[in-house]
Amino acid sequence: MPTTPMPDTRDAVLLTRLLTMEQVAGILGCSTKTVRRLTRAGKLQYMLLDKRELRFRPEWVDAFIDRHAATGAAPDPLTDRQVRRNPPPPAPHRAGRATKRQ
Repeated sequence: MPTTPMPDTRDAVLLTRLLTMEQVAGILGCSTKTVRRLTRAGKLQYMLLDKRELRFRPEWVDAFIDRHAATGAAPDPLTDRQVRRNPPPPAPHRAGRATKRQ
C-alpha cells in the first residue's frame, strides 16, 4: 500500500525544488540586488513565501534566460534605472531671452 507524505514533508520536498534568491543570482551571474530589481520590473517570475522570502522555480529562471538569449539582449535590468538617475543635462542658457519682470 503506497504511503502519502505528511503535509510538512510534502512542503519540505516542494521547497527543495524551489530556488532562493542567492541561487538565482549565482545562476544568472549577478547580485541578489539585481535579482530583486528583475522581479520588481516583472521580468523574472517568483513566488512569495512571506513578505520578504522570494522563491523561484527552475523553469522560470530558464524561461528568463531563454527570453534574453532569443532576443540577443543581455539581461540588463539597470538600463532604465541608470537613465532615471542620470537625466540629460539642462538646455544651455541663452543670453538675451530672459528678461527681468518688475
